[in-house]
Amino acid sequence: MGLGYNFYRYTLYQVFFGDLYGLKVKLGPIGGDIQMNTVQEIEKAITQLPKDDLAALREWFEEFEAKIWDNQFEEDVQSGKLEKLANKAITDFRAGKCKEL
Repeated sequence: MGLGYNFYRYTLYQVFFGDLYGLKVKLGPIGGDIQMNTVQEIEKAITQLPKDDLAALREWFEEFEAKIWDNQFEEDVQSGKLEKLANKAITDFRAGKCKEL
């Protein structure tokens, strides 16, 4: 008997909601471990997800990406990378070079 639907459902849930970075998944009753080391392996596994799990993955990934973006933005603010842009925007605003959106 092949691993089928329940294998992919369980392992992908663990990969994306559990140990994302190590990509090491416990298979529970099936036994053993599986490792997804390439993007292609992860993509293939994602194609096996049922609609509900795919929707949950999509929602989780959007939140994950937003957190990464927020963290990068905070780092850029703290490091002063955005200082020049902020000053230019303030100068343009005060000079009346901005229009209401």
